[in-house]
Amino acid sequence: MEDLKSDKEIAELFDLTPQEFSRRKKRGTLLAKIIDWGICQSADLNWLLTGEGSPYVGQQRHSSNVLDIKHNCVIQEFDDKEFAIEVNEALVALEKASTKNFYEIGGYIKRAAQEAKQKHSVDDETRLTGTEDTAKK
Repeated sequence: MEDLKSDKEIAELFDLTPQEFSRRKKRGTLLAKIIDWGICQSADLNWLLTGEGSPYVGQQRHSSNVLDIKHNCVIQEFDDKEFAIEVNEALVALEKASTKNFYEIGGYIKRAAQEAKQKHSVDDETRLTGTEDTAKK
């Protein structure tokens, strides 16, 4: 894990404002946030709560429940969670029906995401510098 020295650093780790972290700390309502974070990070919850044992869950201790929880952590990153679940279910069905098509679609998704990321980066650069790449014109 990380060597955190201040409440501000811990708040950032849990994606909380320092004020929200302080309020939760005073009310004693940080436990759920700590457990959610630990699950998403594959932290051993026994270590997280007691300090005993290893900080990370070993590969041999991963269960389908842990993987389901990690999947739910990923789904929470989407704005349209219901659609994200539908797409994931469709990918599972596709993999079972045709591994070849599954990898083709997966490759397409990864390439499209990379292209969108690069375009977003170029758009940000144009907006910041006020210049446009003349090759695009």
